[in-house]
Amino acid sequence: MPSYKRFEDLMDGDIKIYILSGSKNNIWQVRFRNPLDSGGHYIRKSTGYKNKEGAIRFALDLYNEYSARKNLGLSTGRITLGQAIFRFKNEFDKVGKLMLVKAYETYWKDFFGDRDLAKVRTDDIHQYFKWRVKNAKSLTTNKAWNASGKSVSVSTLKLERNLLRRTFNFCKSANLILNVPSFPRKLDQWSGTHSLPTNKRRARLTDDDYQKVVLPYLNMIERCLKVPKWKPQLQDPTAPPDFQSRTNLYESRLKTKNSKERGRDTHKIYCHQRVRYDYAMFWFFTTLILNSGVRPSEVSKLKNKDIQLKRDKNGLFYTIINIDRSVSKVRKHRQAICRDFGWSYERYLRFVAEKEYRFNKSIDPEDWLFPSTDGKNFYRKRREKYLNTMRRHFKRMGLHIKEDDSSGVKTYFSAYSFRAFYITMRLRNGIGLYELSKQVGTSPKTILSQYDGNENWSLRDRMVAHLEKDVGQFSDKAHDDLKRFATDWD
Repeated sequence: MPSYKRFEDLMDGDIKIYILSGSKNNIWQVRFRNPLDSGGHYIRKSTGYKNKEGAIRFALDLYNEYSARKNLGLSTGRITLGQAIFRFKNEFDKVGKLMLVKAYETYWKDFFGDRDLAKVRTDDIHQYFKWRVKNAKSLTTNKAWNASGKSVSVSTLKLERNLLRRTFNFCKSANLILNVPSFPRKLDQWSGTHSLPTNKRRARLTDDDYQKVVLPYLNMIERCLKVPKWKPQLQDPTAPPDFQSRTNLYESRLKTKNSKERGRDTHKIYCHQRVRYDYAMFWFFTTLILNSGVRPSEVSKLKNKDIQLKRDKNGLFYTIINIDRSVSKVRKHRQAICRDFGWSYERYLRFVAEKEYRFNKSIDPEDWLFPSTDGKNFYRKRREKYLNTMRRHFKRMGLHIKEDDSSGVKTYFSAYSFRAFYITMRLRNGIGLYELSKQVGTSPKTILSQYDGNENWSLRDRMVAHLEKDVGQFSDKAHDDLKRFATDWD
């Protein structure tokens, strides 16, 4: 039994406050039987007070709180948002779980802190979203940041609202809180927010972007990768590579030049083993999406065996991408046919050679198509941080950010911009929605909602071609009068 310097009974002995004999700071402690189903038999806490009056107030308040929770049918004494996320995060899917944790670390922890969720009311939730709009940060760097320069995306706020509301619902279902507070609905009417059409939330490539910027950049990389004198060289060029014993490996041309052949022509990018692969990886990753429309997240999970070359009854070659259920975002197996026949496979073979140069390994069909370059996971696991590579090359092309003319909102180019361009071009060329949905692994409804503006281009072209057969010509004067009012048709 512990000994006490001081000891007091409250509520006919239901509550005890005391100062332990070994206490150096003489802080009063409180103890009473736990009325709830979870936790230990007793609740023991420090009151934080040295004076008895303050300790009594704290002890009575704590006892009444636990008694009230018991009467309300709650199962625990107190739960914070951080504790709730730790408990329920595995109820979310992989992407939802990732976004949940990021939102907590970036925003929720700062605002809600250690508050008891049972005491969070509707007004508190509304105050949070007002605070959230004024305190935009990056989910990746946790620094002050605003993509649009002046407002926050409503779609981002809605995602966050849904994650937070689901967390509260899980808490209620587990009898941790009594009620779920109401969440704001009309976020698009709030000051400091913006809402873009679904098909404009990512920066999209135009024909000019592709023909004048992207295609020349990709062709430049391909030409440079083909230059024989810039390719990585074996330590002993007269002997075959020996990856198993690690005795004759590929090395950067720069290294060879500096040590053996100082007068030979070189290139700071394509003669550098690591940097060269960065360009090769971007080149093949990008061209594969541009020619198949496969999601970047799916491309990153492919293995070498998933790229196949097929020949039809007419002798034509087709590059086929096998997307397993475990790879597909929608968990459905499909085969995507590359639009450029066998050329994607020809590029694949060249990329296999680039992987041998970079990793000094024989490439196995079961290996990842895009293996990791991180030290501890070098080649063993797939490359998960491909977005960093995409971002670097978009900046080099000058296609990093695009500003919407009407709203001034900034959108960002990403690997998904290539998928969007593929779908746009297929729609323009008149492919059926059903066939396209099977190719890219999404529903016709989603294609129409995400790319409906681009579908209108195709409709416009067909309508104009039809109407031009019957249109009459304006006089020169009428033409000049109308010219003052016309704007370019994008």
